[in-house]
Amino acid sequence: MIHEKTRAAVKPPASIAAQAMPATACAAARRASEGAAAPATAATPATSARTVRGRLESGGMSSATHHGVPSGFAPWPRSSPPTSTIWLVSPHAINQRDDGKLCEELGDVLLQVVLHAQLANEEGRFDIQDVVSQQCEKLVRRHPHVFGDLRVADSAEVLRNWERIKAEENNHTVSESVMDGVISSLPALAFALEVSKRAVKVGFEWPDLQGVLEKFREEQEELAEAIAHGDRERIEAEVGDLLFTLVNIARHLKVDAEQALHAMVRRFIRRFEQMEELARAHGRRLEELSLEEWDKLWEQAKRNATGAG
Repeated sequence: MIHEKTRAAVKPPASIAAQAMPATACAAARRASEGAAAPATAATPATSARTVRGRLESGGMSSATHHGVPSGFAPWPRSSPPTSTIWLVSPHAINQRDDGKLCEELGDVLLQVVLHAQLANEEGRFDIQDVVSQQCEKLVRRHPHVFGDLRVADSAEVLRNWERIKAEENNHTVSESVMDGVISSLPALAFALEVSKRAVKVGFEWPDLQGVLEKFREEQEELAEAIAHGDRERIEAEVGDLLFTLVNIARHLKVDAEQALHAMVRRFIRRFEQMEELARAHGRRLEELSLEEWDKLWEQAKRNATGAG
């Protein structure tokens, strides 16, 4: 049975969310990703801000972005595909391209926003309109190349401007570290990638892929040495170094390490299930198989799965 306070918190946000987050959000995201870094001509920031706020009142943030943001809005949709935010929703929704599941998962994320806003509203702190309004104002403020007359050469300049404006917002002081604000609750591989990208921004980078591969071999040797000495603490540290280096190899090769590992694990599951079926077909239990029999089943499962990933 739903508690009365919970019922009161749940029902109103549904209508609020419908007003504040219309279906044009998908179109907004699509348009924002088109021609991501192209310089844009727009009205003055003040005029654009008023326009966005006006559209906010009549249709919400997604309406404002859909109608008011030309291509060139943000550089990250193309450089960082949707899979970079996979940690926010169920991996199955994205990995299996299950639109129904993805829609449901995004709804779960949205519900969290709406519920928190409603609870804050009941305490007289802020409401959903404040949340959306602040986001619209931030979009305008941090994208002068879209809402103002600023010209930019490429996505790198857009990001530099974004970092500068963000620093000015935070008491007009530049962050003491490029690592400030990194979300430590990200999945480990995504966390490692974000940290790596930030280090690269200030020049901490290998000259080429060969340099990273050499570092990987160096880390392999250090792990072998730690294993030989039986030092558990060092072994753990060296495994971490090895994984971090692998993330950097993936970055150099423009491979999403998180997605690559998810794909590999899915392949492993499919092949293992194949082995189970093959063993059952021969009246054998997996626990009874010898190492040689395991290898044969694995190779057969790989052949059967050829073309299926």
